[in-house]
Amino acid sequence: MASVYMHSSGKSPYWVAVFSDETGRQRHRSTKTSNREQAVAVAERYQRMAAQLRLAREKRGETAVPASGLILETFIEASKKAMSGKFSSTDARKCLDRLLESTGSRSMASVGVGEFLMGWLETRRLSVAPGTWKSYEEKVVGFLDFLKTQGVETLDAVTSRHVELYRDGLLKEGISPTTINLKLKMVATAFRQAQKLGYLSPNPFDAVDPLPAANAEREAFSLKDLRKLLGAAEQDWKGMILVGACTGSRIGDAAALLWNQIDLKRGTITYFPQKQRVKEGARKHEAVILPDLKAYLLERRRGLPKVLPSAPVFPSLHGRNTGGKTGLSLTFRALLDQAGVGYDTLRTPKEGSRGRRVFSLGFHSLRHSCTSLMANTGVSEEIRKKLVGHTSDVHQRYTHFDLKTFHKVLSKFPKLIGGDTKKKGGQKRKGGGKRVQKTEKL
Repeated sequence: MASVYMHSSGKSPYWVAVFSDETGRQRHRSTKTSNREQAVAVAERYQRMAAQLRLAREKRGETAVPASGLILETFIEASKKAMSGKFSSTDARKCLDRLLESTGSRSMASVGVGEFLMGWLETRRLSVAPGTWKSYEEKVVGFLDFLKTQGVETLDAVTSRHVELYRDGLLKEGISPTTINLKLKMVATAFRQAQKLGYLSPNPFDAVDPLPAANAEREAFSLKDLRKLLGAAEQDWKGMILVGACTGSRIGDAAALLWNQIDLKRGTITYFPQKQRVKEGARKHEAVILPDLKAYLLERRRGLPKVLPSAPVFPSLHGRNTGGKTGLSLTFRALLDQAGVGYDTLRTPKEGSRGRRVFSLGFHSLRHSCTSLMANTGVSEEIRKKLVGHTSDVHQRYTHFDLKTFHKVLSKFPKLIGGDTKKKGGQKRKGGGKRVQKTEKL
């Protein structure tokens, strides 16, 4: 007959159940409730479970299991948590570990979350660009630092609630929803790998929806602003701006150009885009050299006593990081100010937050300008996409017919150095002249 009692010392607010287990041994176990009626119900349930275990063992003719008490307690704990709706995958793993230990077996292997994520990060070191890997590292370390504050040490202990708390904390720090979504997406990729390896199920990131985000759209330079910018730029920056405006190259790709990637006779520049550079199966990109850029490159070549094939085209900018206080992006912004090119602030981080300012004009705007200028001169969308985002096999370049066609189509591309600056059309804006209206992303 089960009964309950309260510790006379008052050291616990819970009633204690007294019952006989399946071996006949008297057991004392907390009911985890201070309500006597509920405690009696729990004690009676313990007694019924013990009786059922004893009856089942007798029917099978089995002898008592040495650790039957521990096994019974394990099932009782699991039942209580399940009835309260708090039984998690972590509790299930602990339950199985206790059962295995009771039989002398080793517990299930529990993978440390830090050990796995840092190991996964190391496997990506050779498969992505160094800058991308640093971005991965920052995201992984940030999530691990958060988990430490939550006391989470193993992969299977990470829940969707932890992911939500991490996301909400980043929002309070003033980080944009777009950046938060990127952080979660990257770490979710690592957890997906753990899921494939059988270390956890399900993936806690799958139950968390991405935040609604409105991206700050970059704008295109007006032709007038482009000419002002080129007029204020020194030699290397002048060439970088021409490469961006004439080919749509990104800032890192333009700064990394070598002379052996430029074929002035064919009129092409060939390179691996930085976003694909180290990926397996990455394909080369070929850009057509427009007259302004060709004239600049020829002049640079003539001014150099001897050009090594592996020499950088823009030596003062080659190898520099794009970000940071001395990076290419902020140096370009200083050039905008020097040239008197106005721009708007699209997003300002909250005071004390880790967010960053986003401006309407940056080097990436040259990519928008390139496609916009082609669109405004009648170049079809198909050709614009091919010229700005065309990829080709390592041993396959444009055919001679393609090059003639592209150069002919681009013959109306406006001159960026000199030319008529009084053309009508476009939308005026404060401090920046006339803006090219049509923009697109490729």
